Amino acid sequence: MDRPRFKINNSSIIVFSLVLVSSFIFLVIKFYQAALSDATSYHQHLQSEMAKSATASINYYLEHLGDDLQFLVQIGASDIENLKIASQLRTEGVNSWFTTDEHFRITHSWGDSLSSRVGEELQQLHLKVSSASSISGSGYRILFSQVYPFNQDSQEAPFHFLVLFIPKARATTNIEGALDIGTLGLLLNFDWLMDKFVKPLKLGEDDFAWVMDNTGRLIYHPRHEEMLLHNIRDDEAECGDCHESFDIQEQMLVKGSGKAKYFIEGEPEKIMAYEPIVNSGLKWVLAISTYSPSVVRNVIQNSIAILVLSGGFLVLLILTGISLYYLNLKRVLADEAKKRVSQVQHIQEKLDQATKLASLGELIDSVAHEINTPTGIISAVADGLTLDDKLGQETQKEMQIIKKQVHRIKDYTRHLLGYSRVMPFAPELNDILDLIDECLFLVGPRLKGKQVEVISELPDQWPHFIFDRPRLEQVIINLLNNAIDFVETQGTITLRLESRKEQTSEGAANWNILSIQDNGTGIQATEMSRIFEPFVSNKPGAKGTGLGLSISKSIVERHGGRLEVTSTPGEGAIFSIYLLVDKS
Repeated sequence: MDRPRFKINNSSIIVFSLVLVSSFIFLVIKFYQAALSDATSYHQHLQSEMAKSATASINYYLEHLGDDLQFLVQIGASDIENLKIASQLRTEGVNSWFTTDEHFRITHSWGDSLSSRVGEELQQLHLKVSSASSISGSGYRILFSQVYPFNQDSQEAPFHFLVLFIPKARATTNIEGALDIGTLGLLLNFDWLMDKFVKPLKLGEDDFAWVMDNTGRLIYHPRHEEMLLHNIRDDEAECGDCHESFDIQEQMLVKGSGKAKYFIEGEPEKIMAYEPIVNSGLKWVLAISTYSPSVVRNVIQNSIAILVLSGGFLVLLILTGISLYYLNLKRVLADEAKKRVSQVQHIQEKLDQATKLASLGELIDSVAHEINTPTGIISAVADGLTLDDKLGQETQKEMQIIKKQVHRIKDYTRHLLGYSRVMPFAPELNDILDLIDECLFLVGPRLKGKQVEVISELPDQWPHFIFDRPRLEQVIINLLNNAIDFVETQGTITLRLESRKEQTSEGAANWNILSIQDNGTGIQATEMSRIFEPFVSNKPGAKGTGLGLSISKSIVERHGGRLEVTSTPGEGAIFSIYLLVDKS
């Protein structure tokens, strides 16, 4: 038994190609999203580690600066010159040194000259100390001022901030010339601190660090110097041009450390990690940011080889699909051409058979005449012999049998001549029951040969109505022959005649319906839609031309009627001839 072949049609190739391309695009998008997410997380992790390293370095520097201040107070409490000399040991990043009294008023200073801004900041620190609790048990306290451009009243000047050391007990001695030091302070260069510990932090060309203090002021930003000293809580119109909100920055002040994404008008989206710088009341937040497109670019560069290989594989699959499409197209075209050739050959064979049948119909006329001549002579001789009184009774009976069979031959040839004669379409008043009897007479030999029983459910009388007798005879004989072909030996054929009234859009219509039912093999559902097409035959072998039902349907429709069929496979078929009686 042959296995069923899987046929690839053009639609399946197109659908497969679309599914393939869609799946590839979906996988590329998912791969890109996963790679971008991993790259973003990894980049933020590196940013966080770098920020932690920088904040640890700044805290270490500030803690040791506090230790140095404590040491300087101890060795220089009795002599300002000793203090000045000792302070030279710590000059990196320090612009000026000074001492104050208990009210934070400057008593001595050395190094760069101090601006009036220093005094203002000292008084702010004095207020803070006055309102705060006593100094802890560590023995001293370190205070930090806000970051400002101290040397000049301009934001373009280098930024500095004050570091102030407050001892637990101010030093007082009985030594002549001894100092009563309230605090020891210094002016630290903030820009130097950023250049030393923050500016070198770079993961790539698009990375940059920025710093915000605990009040929400931006105190360091290499790419937005025009926004320095602006506060996120001032709600300035200038800030609103770029920032829809400062929720991320507020979150930074609250959490101190973390990771985030943010967007500024006119710039690409950014990712960042941030860590706090906390030391004795000092609290800054150091953030390291980078542009998201930079991360995307790195992802693409790292994934380009995979994408190229995947794209090449996809192109190969598409080319394979196109090749299969055209190969399949050629196969389909070849199959169609072969099918058309087969159809042409099949139609030609049917036409040849129809031609033979037409020639046979022409021969019937001459054959019938040839048969009628000797049968006429036989009939005349039999009539003459019947008149001879010398013949015995048995001979007379035999002569009657001969005459009866001669008349039967003559009737049969007469019906054949009528059936084969080409006549114009001429509907007239006819008897349908007489026509059915004549058709049964003509197919009688086939019925007897196959032992088919004809069950007549016809009425004894039926009103005459108008139809073309020869052509309707052709239809009935064709349907009877088909029924004989499809029933088994000793099968049955049932004839019914009924009238029906139907309501149509044109009015009421009266129909005479002749039904021919057999108990044969029936008609398959796949063949029902094509059963009335020309040259379509479901008879076994090469039997039939495939024109009978098509011609019969045309004849019935020419009468204004219709030919219908119902069938159950394995149980037989019913052909119904609807003939229009009249319309009212």
